[in-house]
Amino acid sequence: MSADWYEGLDEASKATVDAAIEKANANNKEWTFAAEKKEIEMLEAAGVTVTTPSDEALEEFKNRSQAVWDELMPEGSVAEMQTLADASRE
Repeated sequence: MSADWYEGLDEASKATVDAAIEKANANNKEWTFAAEKKEIEMLEAAGVTVTTPSDEALEEFKNRSQAVWDELMPEGSVAEMQTLADASRE
């Protein structure tokens, strides 16, 4: 969505757009989780072994990944990406 377009809206229209975005995001998350479940089932039915890492393994992966973010990503983008990621969890 264009920031210029959005900023040109009156408050009532912004509220309508904001509500539509919130609903669309919720629907997208629901669809994504359902699709993931179905895709895993299809992979397993095709004979693929699907491994789900433990919480400890995920935490280790997260920590090791974050340790190199500043080396791999353009300056300033880590904080911006983290802000966007945090907002998507709401």
